[in-house]
Amino acid sequence: MERVALACDIGGSHISSALVGVESGSLVLESRTARAVDSAQGAEHVLEVWTQALHESLLFLGEAELAGIACAMPSPFDYSRGVVLFNKGRKYESLEGVKVGDAFRSALGVDRGLPIRFVNDATAFAIGEAWRGATAGYARSVALTLGTGFGSAFVRSGVPVLDGEAVPPHGCLWHLPYHEGIADDYFSTRGFVAEYASVSGHTVTGVRALADRAREGDDSALVAFRRRGKQLGEFVGPWLKLFCAESLVVGGNIAKAHFLWGVALEHALEANEVAVDVRLSTLHEDAAIVGAARLLDEKYWLSVAKLIDLM
Repeated sequence: MERVALACDIGGSHISSALVGVESGSLVLESRTARAVDSAQGAEHVLEVWTQALHESLLFLGEAELAGIACAMPSPFDYSRGVVLFNKGRKYESLEGVKVGDAFRSALGVDRGLPIRFVNDATAFAIGEAWRGATAGYARSVALTLGTGFGSAFVRSGVPVLDGEAVPPHGCLWHLPYHEGIADDYFSTRGFVAEYASVSGHTVTGVRALADRAREGDDSALVAFRRRGKQLGEFVGPWLKLFCAESLVVGGNIAKAHFLWGVALEHALEANEVAVDVRLSTLHEDAAIVGAARLLDEKYWLSVAKLIDLM
């Protein structure tokens, strides 16, 4: 019987968890659980919701051997120590300094020696897609997650690349200067919404509402999507070239509107002579869970353990 990981993806407003085969990367489908989380609540409440989701998934363990717990977490987080570093005024402020691994062990009643490993959520997405998803057949891939924030990761032979001349500092793009701010200001939900406001003089609540307007024939919405797609291609293209990427995989909520901005992205890449296969995520919401679970494969862990400190 295959060993399984209890893996989860924790975001600013949710936790998703499931049991995942450590060797196969396959989810135990009935163990998939999702819960909403109010990040403004106190530490006790947040940890209770997180552990409830994990416990619900763990109920489907059966006779399988539990290899450990793996969590995809947004930054800022101390991934090697499992400690929340969210600053004042940020989501999960109440958890600052909390040792999440210890809290999980205590609440779930698992053995103190059971491995609990943490990884950046965008990096987990990239690992999952490179292992069992859209970029599984490529040696070098770049992953983008477009949603509340702009996530990214560079992967070579299934292993994230976090330093070196071929990748940006820390192996991600969100913090790089772009126009009058940083990339995260432009290639996130607030960036798409801001572009629409600039074009139309009107506001929308999010990308879903913006996509609805585009479907209804709102020319300003179409222009906003296309501009952001073109800008994204122009921004990421040089890094794809430098990394010699063979593929680019896109996920996150904004990827659901890919049909509105994807062509502009690809045209911008072509105009800058960037030859990559552009793919949409095939694992979708499960990508980060699958990617996190891979950290419980001891052979794979040896290839990434030293990288955790760089995240």
